[in-house]
Amino acid sequence: MKTLAKCYFDVIEKDLVSKYSLSSRQVATLSCIRAPHVQDFLFTIPIDGLGQRMNHRQFRSVLCYRLSVPMFSEGSLCPSCNVHRMDMWGDHAVHCSSEVGVKFRHNLVRDILVDICSKVGIMVRKEAPMGFHSEDGMELRPADLLLFNWFQGVFRNSNFNN
Repeated sequence: MKTLAKCYFDVIEKDLVSKYSLSSRQVATLSCIRAPHVQDFLFTIPIDGLGQRMNHRQFRSVLCYRLSVPMFSEGSLCPSCNVHRMDMWGDHAVHCSSEVGVKFRHNLVRDILVDICSKVGIMVRKEAPMGFHSEDGMELRPADLLLFNWFQGVFRNSNFNN
């Protein structure tokens, strides 16, 4: 199956590049989908008990985005703010913060990343204290995510800020 997929994408890539002018995004997508294990999500069987449920609309959106199939008509309004024009990929809607606010979206992304790390067994802390204090003695928490990992037998921290 892997060999068949590799042959298929080799032919598709050569054919597309020679016949059409591709954007840098499309070229990057073509090279990314050929990487090992990228298409493995298509072979998984969702298990409801583990929260791995996806409805048909979500699956279609993920598949369209990964394969660079346009999801929106060019120049359509953002469904969140109804002000800004979107490109055909819907990238503006991902970053639009007009409906719920910048802080809410920031915290939502942070919480999702913490949940993902926790479910795969990576020790993580949100806004972990790192021993820094402000001039008035308040504790500063510069780390949005603090990941604990072992690297060659040595304990290391990975700090991911904005």
